[in-house]
Amino acid sequence: MNLSRRTFLKSSLSLSAMVVIPGCSLTKVSESQEGIIYDLTAQPATAELIPGYQTEVLGFDGQIPAPTIRCKQGQKVVIRFTNKLNEPTTIHWHGLRIPIEMDGVPFLSQPPIMPNETFIYEFTPPDAGTFRYHPHMNSVVQLGKGLVGAFIVEEREPIEFDHDIELVLKNWHLDKQGNWKQLMIPRYSARMALLVSGEPSMVLMNLITKFALTSLSGHV
Repeated sequence: MNLSRRTFLKSSLSLSAMVVIPGCSLTKVSESQEGIIYDLTAQPATAELIPGYQTEVLGFDGQIPAPTIRCKQGQKVVIRFTNKLNEPTTIHWHGLRIPIEMDGVPFLSQPPIMPNETFIYEFTPPDAGTFRYHPHMNSVVQLGKGLVGAFIVEEREPIEFDHDIELVLKNWHLDKQGNWKQLMIPRYSARMALLVSGEPSMVLMNLITKFALTSLSGHV
């Protein structure tokens, strides 16, 4: 069957139908020439992912989607992270080139952060780009139930756009009443979030194309 680009995009739009939940940025504690400081928690919460039903989720700052963390290339970032879950966790800064002791891999780069403990992540991102942050403990559940967010490092020299937007696409394994279905294996759970940032028309095109290809390959 011949599949035109227009037909492909139309089918992609239907595949990507979802409940749109407004996002937000993480509130800065302080910002100076020395760097920027954030406070962040991981904690249980509830969210209306299926209209009319509440689902128990895990959220950074109790929010779904997680707040976006922003800084500038070459700017020092301090994130005072508190674990309010009932199990150990960490934060891995996916794709960022940072010191290994800040990389958030339990038993390799740091001990697990126990419930009610606080760990201070401190690093200076050398690269601009759109990245993500998520746990590396019990990833199937913690990431699968919502602990994943965008980390945006803006260019050292600002690039001007008419509009600069970010989109986070998250797949939820829920039934029609908002109850959790069986979560998937770690490799698939790690693919349960797609981050795109940039000029709106290109963001939408990249989002539709990537999500359609992922959906058609059975990896969402």
